[in-house]
Formats: sequence, C-alpha cells, structure tokens
Amino acid sequence: MPLSTWRTLGLSVAASYTIFGSYLLSSPTHAGHLLGIRSPSGAVHHSNPSAPVADPVVPAMRLLGARDLSLAVALFMFDYHQKPVSMGMLISSSVVLCLADFWWVARAKGRRLAAVFGAAGVGFAGVGWGLVSGAGGWEW
Repeated sequence: MPLSTWRTLGLSVAASYTIFGSYLLSSPTHAGHLLGIRSPSGAVHHSNPSAPVADPVVPAMRLLGARDLSLAVALFMFDYHQKPVSMGMLISSSVVLCLADFWWVARAKGRRLAAVFGAAGVGFAGVGWGLVSGAGGWEW
C-alpha cells in the first residue's frame, strides 16, 4: 500500500508518541527532571515518619508514558485498518494533551522547552486536520 503524505505524517505522530512514551517509561526520573517535575523535598510518610517516601515522580512519568503509548497503539491500529478520519480525530483530540504538557512545562521550565511542546501541538493539529479533511485528494 503506497504511503501518502498525510498518512506518512500521521504515522510520524504515532512514532513520536511511541518514542516519547518509551522514554517516559524507561527513564522516569530523568524524564521528570527534564519536564520540571521534582520530588517534594522533606516529604514524610504519614503513617511512619521514619520510613522513606517513594518518589512520586516515577509513577507520574510511567502514567504519562502509558498514556502516550496507548495513543500510539491506537494510531497504528487506525492506520492498519485504513481509517484516516479516525486517525485524524484521535490526533486532533490529543492536541489537548500537548496543550496541558505545554502549560506544565512553561510553568516549571520556562519558555524554551515549552516552545517545543507548543510547536508539536500546532503540528499535530495540522496533521489531524489534514487526515480528517482528506486534504490533497489522496487515497489509501
């Protein structure tokens, strides 16, 4: 089956979710640091003040990684079943996640890194729109 431009771009979005989700799962502490999510200093376990507190960053990053990988799997499945409109709708709706990530990173790390998430959100919105509208007259 030949690859059209919009299909290739949709698969690129799926690949980016795969890469970022895998990074979040494989290196959650580093990913948390990159995104500006820090463990609370001086955290105390409420039931036993002398017990060490588990790092809350690790489960948060794993949750985000699972979110991104689930989006990637759904996008690859929509491609496999030749459903470009569904693929475009999922990509378009995932822009909300990009905006939430953008807001968090802008607060935690500043404008530079947040600009990357903002640009990804704008790019993903364009790809989603292209897949939904069928721009370019391509066929699967």
